[in-house]
Amino acid sequence: MNPISPKPPIAPAIPLLVGMIAISFAPILVRYSDAPVSVQGMWRMLFTLALMVPFAGGKQLRALRAIKRSDWWLLLAAGFFLALHFLLWMASLSYTSIASSTLILSLEPVFVMIGAYFLFKDRLSGKALGGLAAALIGIAIVGAGDSGLSEAALKGDLLSFLGTAAVAVNMLLAKRILERVPSFFYTAWSSSRLRPFASICTMSGLART
Repeated sequence: MNPISPKPPIAPAIPLLVGMIAISFAPILVRYSDAPVSVQGMWRMLFTLALMVPFAGGKQLRALRAIKRSDWWLLLAAGFFLALHFLLWMASLSYTSIASSTLILSLEPVFVMIGAYFLFKDRLSGKALGGLAAALIGIAIVGAGDSGLSEAALKGDLLSFLGTAAVAVNMLLAKRILERVPSFFYTAWSSSRLRPFASICTMSGLART
């Protein structure tokens, strides 16, 4: 057995399937919830944090003490953009259809691909460029179709688009951060930053959709 790649405790297909089911039902539950999107996002990430805490140990605490000041700023920025993503994307579901909002959200890899090219000089293959073009054409078709429905649907598409851009920035920051910060702490920190940001939005009257 390869000591570098130990056998996982469960088959990877199982958590992958659970994640796919959870993601598929998320926009439906958001649409039918009466709570403000800021509150929904806060509780969503709070549950994530609660599920992660039992797995925290000495290794994570030692890594916490080793984080540099510059990395703390990057972590703060990553948490901000993740919170912004949830607020914008969840708000979009109040204006446009679940299908349109989720389809636009699937553009995240495209945004990350473009950002990685300009920021990290990652090369794009011919297939990647073809997929990028197809994705952009698809989103243009969705936007054109929704513009014929109502201004509200177009507003929802725009919110989803901006939310997708925000989570793409979060992923690009993650690429830089995870070179020095453990993924466990990065995920826990990003999840915890949504709560104060969402609370401020709620108290100020923002994100009450």
